[in-house]
Amino acid sequence: MKKNIFIYLLLLPFVYAKAQFTANAGSDIHSCDMDANANSIIIGGNPSALNGTPPYTYSWSINPIEFGFPGSGLFFHASNILNDSSLANPSLIDRYVAPFVVFYLKVSDANGLVSYDTSIVSFSNFMQHLQSYSWAINSGDSAFIDVGSNVGGGVGTLSYLWQPSNSISDSTSEFGFWAKPVFSTNYYVTVIDSMGCERTGTPFCMVNVNSVGIENVEKMINSNTINVFPNPTNDILNISYTMLQNGNASLQLFNSLGQIVKEVSNQQAIGTYTLNVDTKSFANGIYYIRFSDGVNTKQAKVIVQ
Repeated sequence: MKKNIFIYLLLLPFVYAKAQFTANAGSDIHSCDMDANANSIIIGGNPSALNGTPPYTYSWSINPIEFGFPGSGLFFHASNILNDSSLANPSLIDRYVAPFVVFYLKVSDANGLVSYDTSIVSFSNFMQHLQSYSWAINSGDSAFIDVGSNVGGGVGTLSYLWQPSNSISDSTSEFGFWAKPVFSTNYYVTVIDSMGCERTGTPFCMVNVNSVGIENVEKMINSNTINVFPNPTNDILNISYTMLQNGNASLQLFNSLGQIVKEVSNQQAIGTYTLNVDTKSFANGIYYIRFSDGVNTKQAKVIVQ
């Protein structure tokens, strides 16, 4: 009995050391695709090995992820998505291989002891299509927005916020709501997933408001009573218009969000006039011009680049 106790006491330091040696793969990580560190996520603990005898040997692995068509036999391995799978704290070089990746860490110390740990890195990846839609309504009417968001993806349940929201019957629905703008407005949507990650899409639902009941927007834009040049422009925009009667000339320039960026109103006699607008401070994009001589209203479209 004393002999057995003596042997146990001799082995106790080794057993204790082995029990304390721990690999630390770090906490699970979730990344939004617009994060500043989205393309430089670093995994592993701080430190990634505890209580062993250095130097340590690190080896990161994943379950192979097939890419290409099913059965292609092509797979991603840890060495394909980490800058160095033998580092204590490697960084990701490809975040789009899967919605989440389980990383397995194996650590060996100088005495040959081995420990394992895992860490999960998940991603909110959003997608956006480039198709746009338009509606033409008369002033005071509404347009029924029956197309879904141009942003998809994310993780879990998605929520929606349409802007500008003050002319929308329900700004939190994906689709199926009424828009009643007082002037031509281009709507856009922000999508938020269950992890709190979000993506704001480009404006893609344009509601064109015709205040004088012209049948379609193209007829307004092609009207020869207002001329815009050069178009596209990146400097001085010349807006030429004709007063068909004496009265108040009102000219408004809207951005794609429906915000007025320039407005001029003058009493003028019958004749043709040219207004010069400096666009050098304007953001690149599509702008809409609305001109009224007090009776007739015409519109034009210009691109600032």
